[in-house]
Parts: sequence; structure tokens; C-alpha cells
Amino acid sequence: MKNIYLCGETDNYEATRIADELEFAKGDPVTFYLNSSGGSVFDALAIAHSLRHYDGELTISVAGLAASSATLILCSGRKVTAAANALFMIHSPKIMLMDNYNARELLDLKETLDKVTETIKTTLASRIKKEFSFEDGDVWFTAQEALEMGLIDEIEELGIMNVMEKKYQASVRHAEIGRIRDLTAMKNENASVNAIIDVAIKRGQSVADVKEYIAALTDIKTVGAAGKIADVITDQMNSGAAGVVGQTALSEEEKKIAFRNKVAEFANGLT
Repeated sequence: MKNIYLCGETDNYEATRIADELEFAKGDPVTFYLNSSGGSVFDALAIAHSLRHYDGELTISVAGLAASSATLILCSGRKVTAAANALFMIHSPKIMLMDNYNARELLDLKETLDKVTETIKTTLASRIKKEFSFEDGDVWFTAQEALEMGLIDEIEELGIMNVMEKKYQASVRHAEIGRIRDLTAMKNENASVNAIIDVAIKRGQSVADVKEYIAALTDIKTVGAAGKIADVITDQMNSGAAGVVGQTALSEEEKKIAFRNKVAEFANGLT
């Protein structure tokens, strides 16, 4: 069972993050916890689309508030539950104007808002069983009223979630998905590179932790790889790069010893 949280506005960042987390869930059962005052209608529809097409069991749980565009997420064709003290609000779309407009441009904006209004009505009507109207302003419901309308399927005895805690959990999970994605993107046809990356993923390491070794191995494809790695490490030691001591030329024997020690240090760090 995996948990995904939306505790904030419906925007492009959240729509992308949620899509990533659903892909990472790989069909496992998911509970999607919602506590949102709304935001972008278009991003809310994108989130609902991602939830609708998730290839696995998924339940939406309204833990505090589902208002404005966030109510559209409830219309994704999934089971929806809500805390007994959750609240819901629907209204017609709004737009903030911060420029100069002529009459024609304002009429164009009105036509656009009318189309968005129809989209909202059609989407909500896919769940709500009773007639509803929001042209006169904001319309609020309790969890019980939302249940009677068909906006939710079940009421849970849950309190309002700790929003900051859930936001933190969601951000940590998103960072982990990004870490794995960035490491995986470094893989190539070099088996040694891929082995290092697999171990780094398991150990919680980042690209920065392994990029030095990946750079040394990326172009090495022959059985003489050990010698080439030795040369790379020796060059680094001779130049004093990355804080490595010893800037004088090394004998062949010293090179072998330095190479063995460096490889052993690296191998021990990955175990």
C-alpha cells in the first residue's frame, strides 16, 4: 500500500509530481489523500486524468478540504471517502486580471470562462446525483451532504490531517523519485557503470556521489579497463585533484599499490 498526498493548490508542479508518484507506485494499491483549496482547473483535470488511468487499486480520501478545482479530482472514477469533519466547496471559475483590456478582449475572456464553466459542470455531473448550481457564488457542503449528493462514497471517522507533515512526506518522496530517475538516466551499455549505479540506488546515494567513477568508466569497454582506471586514478593523484595527496610522479609499483588501495576504498564504500 502506498500513500500519495496533495496538500496545497492544484498546479502544474503538483500535477507532474502526482503523475511521477503514480508511475513509481507500479500498480500497487494507493490511497490518495486530498486537502486542497483548489487552484488551476486545468491542472486539477490533469490530476484526475492520472488517477483515472492508474493501473491499480486507488482510493481518494478527503482528509480536510476539497474546494474549487480540487472537487474535480473526486470525479476521476475512483472510490472517494472523506473524514466526518471534511468540507467541500464548488463555484464557477474565476480569473485574476492584471493588465489593460478592451471590450473585445473582455468578451473573449467571458466566452472562455463560460466554456470552462461548462467543463466543470459536466465533470461534476459525472458524480453528483442531484441537481446543483453555483452561479450565485460559493456553495459549501459537509461530508454528510457530499455523501447524499454522490460526491463521495463513504464517510470515515478521521480528523483533519497535519498539512505540514503531509507536505513534508510528499516532498521527501518526490525527491527520492527524482534521485532514482537521475541515476537511472546515467546508465549505458557499460556493465560496470550500470552495476555502480544499481548499488548507488540501493544505498541512497546521488549522482554527485558516483559521477567521478562513472566518468572514469563510461568510455572503457575493453579487458584492459583496470589499467586505464589505474591511469585515471594515478593522474588524479599526481595532480592533487579532489584533495588526493602526493603530487610527485609514482613508480610502476607505487601505481599498482595506489590503484589497489583506491579500488578497495571504493568497493568498501559500496558494500
